Amino acid sequence: MALPNPTLTWQMTAEQAVAGTSRQQTIDAIIAAVALLTGTDSNWTTSVPTGSDATVPGVVLIPPATSPILTKFSAIIGISDGTDPVAGLRLDGDAVVANQMFAGFGGQYVAGNDFFDHAEPFGTGVRISTYATQCARALAAGPVPSSVFVIASEEAIFIGYKYSDTEWYGGLFGAIIEPVNLGSAETGAAATGGERIYGMCLSGDTTAESMSANTTVGMITSGNNCFGFNGTADGDAKFAIFDPLADTTIIRPQMVRTNTTPTAVGMGLTLDGEPFFRAIYTALDASPFTAFGRMRQLYFWDRAQMRDVIQVAGPTDRGYVITGNSGGSPCEALVFGNA
Repeated sequence: MALPNPTLTWQMTAEQAVAGTSRQQTIDAIIAAVALLTGTDSNWTTSVPTGSDATVPGVVLIPPATSPILTKFSAIIGISDGTDPVAGLRLDGDAVVANQMFAGFGGQYVAGNDFFDHAEPFGTGVRISTYATQCARALAAGPVPSSVFVIASEEAIFIGYKYSDTEWYGGLFGAIIEPVNLGSAETGAAATGGERIYGMCLSGDTTAESMSANTTVGMITSGNNCFGFNGTADGDAKFAIFDPLADTTIIRPQMVRTNTTPTAVGMGLTLDGEPFFRAIYTALDASPFTAFGRMRQLYFWDRAQMRDVIQVAGPTDRGYVITGNSGGSPCEALVFGNA
């Protein structure tokens, strides 16, 4: 195929309650939330990775059977036992804490390996990223999320976690960036490729930003611990992709913001009242600021609240909002937008 990448169609699930306080129950809620996806084109599935046990539970995120990335991508979300994942598998050498949630992405997962301490956690010969921590409150003494939900398309999936009305976090996985040209894309080799850029984007582990009408906790305000940015400290947000020019290694981009989201409610609309989805571009998180492409149908939006649904006449769902708040003043937001 030639660029542009195929148009994605997003769907959003209901919230799936976490049944108790164990980390296994968090994993169970992720599995249940993914199972709420409908249809045949964006219905990701899950499996239990080999090596999962009572102290290191985990889940594999698997693209839909009809997805063009089915044989090229999967992701793992797991729970640390305080030792695993081993140091060589930790992005930035992040410290591990018992019961902390972590995530990584790779090629198609192959059963037969311990996902948390094996040198090839996705299977022999399968390319991988290193694992990064996610979810602010995932410490041994802290609470598990109260609920989990999913926004998914044919080639990407977002897992959202609610801790309270003003504490939401999440992670995006899949073919998440459309390259600017073929020279910036993977080439389509049998084990990789497909003229895409694969990766994950995780919100941070801390809530350094204050909650107000102009900022969000854990999502898109400036700062290394916010969704879309990329820091190297334990508490920072993480953004990693396979390097299209060296596709078994990872590089670290960030979402590029050249100005702030307008403060006036309603600025997310065009003159004729249609939603205005402002593209998000990505660049190397270092100098020089090399451009990679733009996020695939993830856009800047207006002030809004988590899980808001943007509709047009019909009514037809046009987009699903992610931000840091669902119970207070509307915040800067991102939206997964449909054509």
